[in-house]
Amino acid sequence: MAWGSETWLDSAQEGGLARIAGAPEPATLKELVRLHPEVLGRWSRLLFGEGVPLFVKFLRTDFPPFVHVGFSRDVDRTEFLSWLVTEQNLLRELRGALGIPDEAAFTAFQRAYSNWATAEAAHRWAGEDREPEAVMARAVLPFLPGWTEAKLAAWADILRANRARIAGAMNEVDLRAEEGNLLLTQAGLPHSIFGLSHQTHPVDHAKGALQALFAQFRRLLAQGAGDDALEAAAAGAGLSSLRSRNTGAPKNEAWLPITMDGKLVLVEPQQTSDVTYSFADFYTPFTWKGRLVFRKGDPAAGLDRSTLASYMDSLLLARTALESIRHSPSPRPSGPGAQLAAAFALAEDPEVWPFFTVREVVLQGSDGTEARWLGRHAEGAFQHVVVTEGLVRLSYPGAQPLALSPRAPAFVPATAPGDYLLSSPGPARVLLFSVPVPQDVAPRKAVPMPAPGSRPVFLNETPRPLAFGTSGLRGLVADITDLEAYINTKGFMRFALKNGDVTPGGSVTVAGDLRPSTGRILAAVARAIGDSGLSVEHAGRIPTPALTSYAIEHGRPSVMVTGSHIPFDRNGIKFNRSGGEVLKTDEAAILREVADVRAEEYARAKGETPFDAQGMLGAASAKELPPASPGARNAYLKRYLGLLPARCLAGMRLGVYQHSAVGRDILVDVLGGLGAEVFPTGRSESFVALDTENVSEEQLDRLDSMARDLASAHGAVHAIVSTDGDSDRPLLAAVLSGGRTDEKGRLIRFYGGDVLGLLVAHFLKADAVAVPISSNDAIDRFLDGRGVTLVKTKIGSPYVIQAMKDMSAAGSHGRVVGWEANGGFLTGSPLALYGGILRPLPSRDALLPLLSALLASKESGLPLEDLFERLPKRESRAGLLDHFPREVALAMERRFSPSDPDVVEAAFSDGRVTAVAFKGVKRLLPPGDPLATEMEAKRAEIETYFSPEEGFGSVVKINVLDGVRIYFKGGDVAHMRPSGNAPQLRAYSNADTARRAEAIVALCLKEPDGIFRRMEAGLKKSP
Repeated sequence: MAWGSETWLDSAQEGGLARIAGAPEPATLKELVRLHPEVLGRWSRLLFGEGVPLFVKFLRTDFPPFVHVGFSRDVDRTEFLSWLVTEQNLLRELRGALGIPDEAAFTAFQRAYSNWATAEAAHRWAGEDREPEAVMARAVLPFLPGWTEAKLAAWADILRANRARIAGAMNEVDLRAEEGNLLLTQAGLPHSIFGLSHQTHPVDHAKGALQALFAQFRRLLAQGAGDDALEAAAAGAGLSSLRSRNTGAPKNEAWLPITMDGKLVLVEPQQTSDVTYSFADFYTPFTWKGRLVFRKGDPAAGLDRSTLASYMDSLLLARTALESIRHSPSPRPSGPGAQLAAAFALAEDPEVWPFFTVREVVLQGSDGTEARWLGRHAEGAFQHVVVTEGLVRLSYPGAQPLALSPRAPAFVPATAPGDYLLSSPGPARVLLFSVPVPQDVAPRKAVPMPAPGSRPVFLNETPRPLAFGTSGLRGLVADITDLEAYINTKGFMRFALKNGDVTPGGSVTVAGDLRPSTGRILAAVARAIGDSGLSVEHAGRIPTPALTSYAIEHGRPSVMVTGSHIPFDRNGIKFNRSGGEVLKTDEAAILREVADVRAEEYARAKGETPFDAQGMLGAASAKELPPASPGARNAYLKRYLGLLPARCLAGMRLGVYQHSAVGRDILVDVLGGLGAEVFPTGRSESFVALDTENVSEEQLDRLDSMARDLASAHGAVHAIVSTDGDSDRPLLAAVLSGGRTDEKGRLIRFYGGDVLGLLVAHFLKADAVAVPISSNDAIDRFLDGRGVTLVKTKIGSPYVIQAMKDMSAAGSHGRVVGWEANGGFLTGSPLALYGGILRPLPSRDALLPLLSALLASKESGLPLEDLFERLPKRESRAGLLDHFPREVALAMERRFSPSDPDVVEAAFSDGRVTAVAFKGVKRLLPPGDPLATEMEAKRAEIETYFSPEEGFGSVVKINVLDGVRIYFKGGDVAHMRPSGNAPQLRAYSNADTARRAEAIVALCLKEPDGIFRRMEAGLKKSP
């Protein structure tokens, strides 16, 4: 990863070249202003001095789009200072141990070090999801003579924990969720791009006086005062005297995340100052100046305690509420002569933000009609005009028209006569920056409330309703307020009552995973259940399958609060009926009940609701969860320990990667209870987002390191096993026998969930199988000819469950199972096993597939890798394009789908087309059939994107059961699928080798000109 780039706009930077009419040669803006101060305007000079008071830059970064801004809680000065001192001491220790002879060696060290720091920040300094110590050891240890890998790992553990405290004390903001909003980051507010180098700017002693002055301007204007009175008020405010007390020039800035050229960019308007206090510079603490030195503070010792303490004088230590710094666009009149244009204000109230104004103009020229907007800069003030999209022409009297683009902004001087015109023949967006002046100050207008029913009067913000994904409700923790959790849960309770899943006064079982937000959401869920006239049984923090199995056994609904494998800043709520998971056919009815509850709750007055202005339950309103009951946990243990033979895993030695999985102790108890020798490892008290369907190279390295560490400490193990966060998806990594390694030198080999499921289904002697269409086609190849019914479904466990129900209801199958590519295994019928009966569990389970694979290895006497070698050699991969407009993805899906909605597949052979309906009915289309002609044309277009030059054969089949799955001659498979509820476009692949499967996904997702992007461009060109 790299910092990306900063673009300092010439028109807004003192050192940038500028020209005014009559000047013979371009000069720097600073020089031009010195010679012609009138271009700034009298009010700018009176309020902000003789220099350019504002500049603008674009910040592009390859980092994930997260920033820290302000503290998330009140911070104690002594405590925070101790964290900063600890970090400097640790970095000082590292520098003292480094042996770096020259600049080339420093460059190599810095690259390795910064990559590690970036990876750590991406995982919130949890350190348990990858192998940071080993990565550091391999890349950095050569520069540390005298240090061992254990010493480096111990140092990293201490540093990581300390940095987690620093970063954890601050608000983390996802810029994607703030796109179009302006975040006002005043001087003194601690902040960091991506949480690596925390900094602040000197406290601005003039801010309060400046705000008070604008309030005085407002009063004077209301009384009809003229310019003389306003100038006298400005002169008497003592602004220059107050600024002289600043330890550095003020740098109050703002962040505006927008999309430019398909990339997220931060537009940063700020006061002209370079004074920055980097109090926790973790990304690049060192530099090379003939020797290794600290970038900040003393070259040999860095920042000492007294310097850090002085920085603390400029820090605002109180909690910063994000809503207090977030400013969303507010529509403003477009003015006379506007055509196909709209104007919005982002910052224009100087009593809130007295440093500069920010407005946006949106131009929508099209079909030969030019968009026009008349600019009226206030008398005595300049404007920066910055284009963020499209091409714009700026015209004003006495000057040549200017052609503006995102890389060519303009400075409109205060001396420009009259109004100026912005025009564009197409879509364009323009930002206007200036300084506030008295003429802009008018009595405040009431903010219009949204339309009735769109939000309750007691809330400060419009809520973001949760939506069903492939399985359950998911969303950002910030969006899952107590109110939102309450509304959705109460709606589900009404659905359950109406459908007889529970009777009035009955019980509902709840549980949750180990992510930080789960407890709060569980309390809101419990309140909704209680307010629905039902009682709550709290099962504690247990796996989702443990909760579901227990609730099915007792014939009651259940609610699991979990975000499964997604990051800790997100969570979810999963509803289960008394018979198992909510199905897709249930969702519409549930949402109707939720809508009714929402209308009722939103209609309440402020004094009639238990929720505060942020949608949270106060201490007096929250319903305390009852003590956790062990019933569900014990029943889940008994499901396997009571069925499988005692000591059936004796002789197996297993590492259990515990991280923050909610079933981490249950997994140890079951494996140990069946006789295996178990070695827990990697336990984390911070949440780790482990996605078993998308295991990264870093995670594989982490597993390999675990295998090596376990072998060193305890002797070789047979496998490392784990689960995702809510323990319904398994992870299995076989440790290769005989000390062998794979092609990348790893001791372990990870097996994806779809092939693991295939091994398990074979072990369980299944005669009917349901899997999603995206699964590895090794399943098709292995089951073909074995008398097993195979049904492909849409993606998501509810579809797999429905298919299992249908096959069980048909009565022709006795052993019905299903699984997903993530490895979650489901059983749709009772299974006779070891003289007992395993009850059906139509919900993802991680324990059954892990136990089945281990038992298959033990009973066959074959290592795990040999068992998997018996399966067809097919590889699968997956990936996604984030921030891909869902409407575009859906349009792409429609473009390559049959116009006949009953047709799910078209196969091409010998110049003929076979159409397959949803129920599997095949129909060979006659020559000239309109559908055959249509699908041949779609096939031909697809082949222009998936070309022979990129290794693809001709298209032999197109399946549109869920997305567009394309089969090629030669065996390649590529699959495009829009996300169900997010701006994402997913890619799946199957191929004969891992390299080819990875290449297919990479070709689809490549930016900016990969297959999916070319499809998007082709869609825009089409009529």
